[in-house]
Amino acid sequence: MRESKLHLLCSLTIWLRHHYDTRLIRATGILLIEELLQILIVIFQHAVETNRFPYGEFFLDIICVWIFLAAILITFALAKKISKYKARIIKLESFQTSITK
Repeated sequence: MRESKLHLLCSLTIWLRHHYDTRLIRATGILLIEELLQILIVIFQHAVETNRFPYGEFFLDIICVWIFLAAILITFALAKKISKYKARIIKLESFQTSITK
């Protein structure tokens, strides 16, 4: 089951990669979101199976979730900055070609 979800997500990532300016960075962000969801599912399953949370393990799970959230935010912020940078370069190149003509 996990392999089929991973295959589906990889296919979705490749498809989305072709539709964005910052293809690879946003695809990486999408994979990070998938990993975060898997971590949350494991935390939930562990809570249901054991009917309790050991505090040390719960603390480490929360830290892991925060690290993934930070990585996702940084990844998409980087993609946004690169996208703006690419737009400026395209405008500058079109301006230079219009001046030389």
